[in-house]
Amino acid sequence: MSGLNDRLNKLSETRRGGRYTPNDTVNVHSAWNPIASVPSDKPVKLKVQDHLGVYMLPFPCLKHDGSFYNLKTRSKLAVKPVQWKESTE
Repeated sequence: MSGLNDRLNKLSETRRGGRYTPNDTVNVHSAWNPIASVPSDKPVKLKVQDHLGVYMLPFPCLKHDGSFYNLKTRSKLAVKPVQWKESTE
């Protein structure tokens, strides 16, 4: 878990004015991508599925060591991610 905390701390350090500034140039308005292609250790928006259906989470997430986490609370997600796109938060 210390690797996750280190990565989250680094992401927090790269925030400017409360917004994440990505190093890569990506169209954030692009279509949703299949979950199999989600990058590790980068903030992403997620669509997830549970007993309520499929919906977008209202907070940025991070994939680390095969698990997904809420980037703000650092808690592990208890829902199944199905699609992703880059987060601007």
